[in-house]
Parts: sequence; C-alpha cells; structure tokens
Amino acid sequence: MVIKRRVSQQSRGIDNVDSYAMQMSLYMSSKLQSTDYIENLTNIMQSQVPSEPYKS
Repeated sequence: MVIKRRVSQQSRGIDNVDSYAMQMSLYMSSKLQSTDYIENLTNIMQSQVPSEPYKS
C-alpha cells in the first residue's frame, strides 16, 4: 500500500478505485516482466504530458 500512496498522493476513497487498479496493474506487470516500474510509469506519463507549455 505504501507504493500506492507515494506514487498517487490519493486517498483510499471509492473515487480513486480506477486509478489504484491501473497503478497496481502496471506495477504487477512490471514485476512479472522484470522491468522497472518507475521507468514504465515515467514513459506513460511523458507520452500524456505536452512537451511545450500552453501558450495563449
């Protein structure tokens, strides 16, 4: 459970069940495939965040 809190900074409420499930799925997949969880998470997040800040 500590991994979940440190990574997501979310509470354990019912609203966060989907986020927790996705994080645990990624963590377990990383563990089973002997890959680095943090590196996998970083790669996923970088593909979702624009490299350029929004300009108005």
